[in-house]
Amino acid sequence: MEGLPQILVLIFCAACIFGLALEAHGAQYPYYSATKPSDTYFRNPNQPYQPRPAAAEPRTDPVEVTALRKVFQQWRIVPEFSLTEPCKLLANPYIACNCSYDNYSSCHITSLNVSGQDINNVIPEELWNLTFLTYLNLEKTYMRGKLSSSIGKLKRIQLLSLGSNALSGELPKELGNLTDLVRLFLGPNNFTGSLPSELGNLLKLDLIYIPSSGFSGEIPSTFANLNNLQFVWASDNKLTGKIPEFIGNWTLLRFLRLEGNSFEGPIPSTFSNLTSMIHLMLSEVSNGGSSLAFIKNMKSLSILYLRNNNISDSIPLNIGEYQNLTRLDLSFNNIRGKIPDSLFLMKSLSHLSLGNNKLNGTLPTQKNPSLLYV
Repeated sequence: MEGLPQILVLIFCAACIFGLALEAHGAQYPYYSATKPSDTYFRNPNQPYQPRPAAAEPRTDPVEVTALRKVFQQWRIVPEFSLTEPCKLLANPYIACNCSYDNYSSCHITSLNVSGQDINNVIPEELWNLTFLTYLNLEKTYMRGKLSSSIGKLKRIQLLSLGSNALSGELPKELGNLTDLVRLFLGPNNFTGSLPSELGNLLKLDLIYIPSSGFSGEIPSTFANLNNLQFVWASDNKLTGKIPEFIGNWTLLRFLRLEGNSFEGPIPSTFSNLTSMIHLMLSEVSNGGSSLAFIKNMKSLSILYLRNNNISDSIPLNIGEYQNLTRLDLSFNNIRGKIPDSLFLMKSLSHLSLGNNKLNGTLPTQKNPSLLYV
């Protein structure tokens, strides 16, 4: 009995060693383990466990591969990546992709940017087959020809930039199908005809950039729907008719340029609602004497350009309260009365143009040093 404790100790040690051996064996051969992965529950017990193979590398949609290849061939672009699998290169200078589709097995081209390339060609019809694009930038590429109605296929597009080219013809009404569009850059170009009323469907738009683009006719009444606009640049076109009252309902508007068109006055009094305005440029408004009352609450103005608008009013006495104003042009109007002294003492004002009006009295004797051009 004296040796019994020693035997028990030996048995206990042997059991520990055997347990460690089983544990090691289970790590080497998982199907013996008590903690098998759940997907082995229905596995044939006579087969050793095989881990899942790594997920296959996602592939670019073949329709988009074909479209991109044809577009680049026509534009004579030789990319530094495979046109067989364009989404494979992470740092791609021309395109971006989203490879999360179909459980990360499919890629779609979501961005195409060839801005600044000397393409000097037309837009191939195949481009509009890249229907997953959210960003398309063809700016400053010497692009010419007409815009196809097939542009309406880009229903996911959020930013479309076609400016600084020589595109011509009328703007296709199918642009109104791009209801996710947030920013639209179309100028300068050589378009003809009026702005399609279907653009009023683009309720998410916060920016329209169409200077020197050739558009004529009136601003469509459907634009009254575009209440998210913050930036509108439509100068130097051939736009006509009265300036729409509904612009005053674009209360988020901060930037508006309409100079260089052929609008009829007066300037709508509803502009007084545009209290967030920072940059306002409007000129060549004929007929109907306009007032300056609409600027009363535009205290955030930095640039105010109202040249040649047949304005018959006096300069507001509270003009000195516009402390952010850096440039003011009220020339070639019918503005009368005296120049408020506060106008020459504004700390930010550097450019002031009041010529060709009916002002009287004497010029203020003091002038802020920041006022460089009078």
